[in-house]
Amino acid sequence: MNRVLLKMLFVGACAGFTIPVSAQKTTDTKNVSFVGWHLLSYEKEGVYAAGVNQAYEYLKDRKPAKKTIVGIVDGGVDITHEDLKDVLWQNPGEIPGNGIDDDKNGYVDDVHGWNFLGTPDGKQMELGFTMADQEYLKLCEKYEGIDTTKLSAKERGEYAYFKDVCKYSPICRAYREIAIAEAAVKYAEVFNRELKEKFPKKKKFEIKEFGPLLEEGETDPVRISAYNFFLKRFQRRKNRLEWSEQFYNNRNSVVEETKAEYNKLKNDYYEGVRIRSTLGDNPEKINDRFYGNNNLLAESAMHGVHVGGIVGANRHNNIGIEGVADVELMFLRVGPGAGDEHDKEVALCIRYAVDNGARVINMSFGKPFSLHNKWMIDAMKYAEKKGVLLVHSAGNDGINLDERDFYPNRYVSKNKTLRNWIAVGANDMNGNPAPFSNYGKKEVDLFAPGVNVYSTIYDKRFKYRAMDGTSMAAPVVTGVIALIWNYFPELTAEEVKEAVLGSVTSRKGAIVPCPGSGEKIDFADLCRTGGIVNALEAVKLAEKIYEEKHK
Repeated sequence: MNRVLLKMLFVGACAGFTIPVSAQKTTDTKNVSFVGWHLLSYEKEGVYAAGVNQAYEYLKDRKPAKKTIVGIVDGGVDITHEDLKDVLWQNPGEIPGNGIDDDKNGYVDDVHGWNFLGTPDGKQMELGFTMADQEYLKLCEKYEGIDTTKLSAKERGEYAYFKDVCKYSPICRAYREIAIAEAAVKYAEVFNRELKEKFPKKKKFEIKEFGPLLEEGETDPVRISAYNFFLKRFQRRKNRLEWSEQFYNNRNSVVEETKAEYNKLKNDYYEGVRIRSTLGDNPEKINDRFYGNNNLLAESAMHGVHVGGIVGANRHNNIGIEGVADVELMFLRVGPGAGDEHDKEVALCIRYAVDNGARVINMSFGKPFSLHNKWMIDAMKYAEKKGVLLVHSAGNDGINLDERDFYPNRYVSKNKTLRNWIAVGANDMNGNPAPFSNYGKKEVDLFAPGVNVYSTIYDKRFKYRAMDGTSMAAPVVTGVIALIWNYFPELTAEEVKEAVLGSVTSRKGAIVPCPGSGEKIDFADLCRTGGIVNALEAVKLAEKIYEEKHK
């Protein structure tokens, strides 16, 4: 699982108080509070936000036609949260708590959605595993370290698949790290001698002394590998690892540590497989779909609660925060606390949301490897056929998605893409892409506020918190889509998409730090539209499209 949540900031520097929403009312960007900043606008407050408040000002004399149903495919929800309890979707076909499948859809008491990671006894699956690890462990005994010259034609094809799996398997990386560690430990004698020669009066060496040991233009692969191995350990421990005589004498412990990390990953994987089996379904059969439970609250619900709040936290109760739109939130749990969102559950969540009236589905998750991508494609095509928009977070790896696979995505086949797909990157107040955000001139459609976005959470101490991630950017766009449909429900999915993508705050020509590398790049090269979502202009364009349809 590529967990899209990157950072959590406690309110008031963890002081335990809530910053009043009124704090957002300022024209000085240096003093703009992160509370509700994503609802502001560049025109009025000077921040590159979504212009939601301006959109409502524009719509103040118009009454919404209805509340849009929004599917939140995520990690669960606290249905008792003060800012969410009154905006939850209510299944009209179910009588709550009677233990009967009243609407005969195969899911008993699915009042506010469904938990596809729920066990038959009402508990939760919290620990998962990655699909790449599953495939690696299936094939590693046969292909790890093999002489490829002796492979048959069939085996060469399977070996190519194995190499692809290895790119994404944490267990594979950990296994290969052992060999690197063993080689690095042997090379440690060289580094130890050189450090003593360079600093004869020192007995302990920190990263500032170790760093220059690799000179620019070094070509020795063994030296480079050993250097990077030790440097990574300095960095992982925040420079607390000191190179000393004691460390050198006990250098073999680094190998043992690396082996322990590998074994832990394997043990966690097998535990995840065991827990997955408690769901009671056949994970290799997409039609085995009637499993799970209606208990939407899980330990991993914080992420889903935060996402849901951004879209539609109660705008009228004068507490907490305001969501982007007045909506009905339908929660579908697909994300375990650790591990991948499985293709099967993603597909079933999409179909459930479509069948139960959702017009837009937020998917703030992603992963680099898919085992049953066709199942997701079929479900997304079904959503497209039914006129449902899919909003997906671009991911938080700081990579160019034009050059790297990421799932789910817009591709039905090599040359055919979904018409109902919108991929969202994250920006900060200054209009720069977040340094963690994925990007892509072809694969990402637009950007939206995704840094220090304040929203609802599931936590015993706090009810609200700021988080970073494209996970936070996607629901801003989802909320804008729902806002448009609230006022113009007759518009088609393609028309609403046109309104959102055709109205961005353009950042074309703005030279910004490229995520991941920090190199300077034109914002126009980061996404298809070259801009940031603008609710006001999206509403205006939607209104124009609506009026032209009704001439």
